[in-house]
Amino acid sequence: DDAFETFFDMDEPGYSMSSALRHLPAVKISGDQARKLVDGVAPRIISTAGDSESLPGNLVRLIRPDGKLGAIGEVGVAGFLQIRRVFKVAGGGGERGARSWP
Repeated sequence: DDAFETFFDMDEPGYSMSSALRHLPAVKISGDQARKLVDGVAPRIISTAGDSESLPGNLVRLIRPDGKLGAIGEVGVAGFLQIRRVFKVAGGGGERGARSWP
């Protein structure tokens, strides 16, 4: 049965990583923040009144300017993020490769 082999020919799976994690609030980040994120520099989330995504302990999706998932982070005190996993694009393709922190 060659059905499994067809997965290797797919450019993207049925869902993007961001879509699969859509239950987590999305936070858009700048191009500069996205580049720093690959090196482990987490952006700070500036909260607004009634903004539940910036509550300490919440997990958020960090969305790059191209709309792809850049990372998953956990909100800490004063909007500082603790990076849980960073996703990078390899060879201009989809969201492949990951780096995680404890």
